[in-house]
Parts: sequence; C-alpha cells; structure tokens
Amino acid sequence: MDQSAVERVVAEHLAQLSAKCGLHQWDIAVSYESRSPDGDGGWTRGECTRLVDYHSAHISLNPAAFADDAGVLLTLRHELFHIVLAPFDLYVSAVEGIELPEVAADLLERIADHATERTVAGLERLWAGLQCPHSAEPAGHPVVE
Repeated sequence: MDQSAVERVVAEHLAQLSAKCGLHQWDIAVSYESRSPDGDGGWTRGECTRLVDYHSAHISLNPAAFADDAGVLLTLRHELFHIVLAPFDLYVSAVEGIELPEVAADLLERIADHATERTVAGLERLWAGLQCPHSAEPAGHPVVE
C-alpha cells in the first residue's frame, strides 16, 4: 500500500481504537518505515515500543506490507493490544536486570515473547467475538484453542 493510504487509515481510526482499548492516558506516536521482506520471505507489518512509566508508546508500520485497509486496521489493533499489556514490561525489565547465565536469559526472553504474543492473540479473539457476539466463530476469525 502507499504510505499516504496507510496514514489515512491510521488517522481515521487510531483515536477510536485506542479509546476502545482503554488507552486514553497514553501518548501514542505512529511512524512509517517501508521494509523489504525478511530472510524468510516474511513481512514485518508493525512494531510497538512502550515506556510504561510515562504512558508513552511508539508504533511503527510498514506500508509495503499491507494490501488493504483491513490489514492496516488489524495490525494497528494488534500493536495497541501490546500497549494494553505494557505493565508486563516491568516484569521483563526486572528479569533483564538480573545477572543470569545466557541460556537462562535467552529462555526467559523466549517465554516472555511467546506469552505476550499468545495473550495478544487472545485479545484479538476476544475483540472478534465482541464484534460478532452470536457466533461461535466470528467472521473471518476462526476460534483457535
């Protein structure tokens, strides 16, 4: 997608989506960085960094990774869910501050990353279910156990 089209989608939806996620107090900045597919042929669609003590977050979106508005909205919402989970960043930073053998530090980082992504996926399923409350499988979103 063209960067201006991605910017338009974000401008139209960021305030409403962040409010629905309960992120009223957060200062959320968005930037755009076109990137090529990674070595495995996958696209990085978005990334989010957070400063939980300051209620400040930065979302970076890759316009080249999107085919349509729906993909932008899905990724924007995904990154906002990472902001919802920002209090867990305190745990991660505490663990990083402990001198551990490299293998243990790597394992704990992997566990934290996996748990975060699984929880974000759960929030996405919750969101989809709220959008289609009378269906066991919300449209376009299969229920995954």
